[in-house]
Amino acid sequence: LQPFARQYFSGQDPVGQRVNFTDVSDGWSEIVGVVADVAENAVNRTVPCQSYEPFDQQPRPWLNIVVRRSAETTEPAAAATLTHALRQTVYAVDKEQPVGSVVALDEVLAGGLARPRFTALMIAVFSLIAFSIAAVGLYGVMAYNVTQRSGEFGIRLALGARPADVFRLVLTQGGKLVGLGLVLGMAASLASGRIIPSALYQISAHDPLTLGGIALLLA
Repeated sequence: LQPFARQYFSGQDPVGQRVNFTDVSDGWSEIVGVVADVAENAVNRTVPCQSYEPFDQQPRPWLNIVVRRSAETTEPAAAATLTHALRQTVYAVDKEQPVGSVVALDEVLAGGLARPRFTALMIAVFSLIAFSIAAVGLYGVMAYNVTQRSGEFGIRLALGARPADVFRLVLTQGGKLVGLGLVLGMAASLASGRIIPSALYQISAHDPLTLGGIALLLA
């Protein structure tokens, strides 16, 4: 795979190179091609360094076969017919050959994404709760502050202040609270970003666009 080629043959053509994965001197194999990255276990995991070897050279006690089906076999009944046909094809070659489960690739992919999706859902739910608490808390503090200073605002208006001036005063003081909260929250986010990198897919824990967008939304 490409990660293997990049790590061990960086800057040179890996095709034609020889490698030895065994502990014997005559166990050398020649690289005949490089294939793209393949996410075998989960799409959010780093593709490891690995190689493909011909089955007749490195036989295994079991294997997986991928079968491409036509568009007409997408219905459940047609899929069941296809499964039966696959089993009969194997039995025609070897009646004693056990056939494991036949699973659609969509189901395999959904199973691999189940845990990341659940983790993302939980993070989204708790983030929404935290956002709601922050918004309600800020509103409560501002409402309490305005109520406590209603007499002061009345005096300011009586002395010639315009309503816009009072409004600007409240927004300025509220903006200081928001700014302080954003600074502290951003620092906490950058610090905690090292804890949850495995829960993120194709996005950095310190992605500036995401952090900036959330900060703007909160503001």
